[in-house]
Amino acid sequence: MNRRQFLQGLAAMCLGGMVVTGTRLWPESGFKASCLSGMPEYLSQHPLMQEIWQGIQPANVWDSHVHLTGSGDSQHGVWMNANMNSWLHPVLKVQKDFYMDGSCSVLGDVDRTYVYRLAALTAEMPAGFKSMLFAFDWYHDMQGHPVKENSIFYISNEYTAKVASDHPKCFEWVASIHPYRQDALDALDTAKAQGARAVKWLPSGMGIDPASPDAMPFTKRRQR
Repeated sequence: MNRRQFLQGLAAMCLGGMVVTGTRLWPESGFKASCLSGMPEYLSQHPLMQEIWQGIQPANVWDSHVHLTGSGDSQHGVWMNANMNSWLHPVLKVQKDFYMDGSCSVLGDVDRTYVYRLAALTAEMPAGFKSMLFAFDWYHDMQGHPVKENSIFYISNEYTAKVASDHPKCFEWVASIHPYRQDALDALDTAKAQGARAVKWLPSGMGIDPASPDAMPFTKRRQR
């Protein structure tokens, strides 16, 4: 067997769901989300599910890492980099397709159906449980100016706060404020007044150096 035959055989094994290096692919379950609605009773009433929640007050359980995203078709503070639609940027394209498939979003109505899916999944949890939705600020340069072309997506604080307000039994929200912004402190005060529970940063994706002197005033204000 030559090298080409070996690689072809290995690829066939992977695609067929055979065991390779201790792992298994899942073609028998399909490669797309099934978008089921409602937790099956055999799961909701499963003894393990009952054991998981034993002694826990659901109102004290918040999922603290839930991304809110969309395509911007609602025109309400939602934006996604056009590179995520192109196979010239395969990592971004796959990332977007993964988000859209996993959220069961409907093309042309992505923003609304994304929120609907999140609310539906959260509502299936025991009463009192909530998801904390992340806003996501633009990438900014050192002068505090937003750099759209360096941003992957943008979810405004206003949009995130509104989604949480529209579904108060399901969601709390987390603000995202770049510390280099000239209005960073005012934006932080506004977010707090609007009920934000925390602040979301992704330094590598937003161009933030948390140790920068430019971030210190924001950090000190946030700690009050």
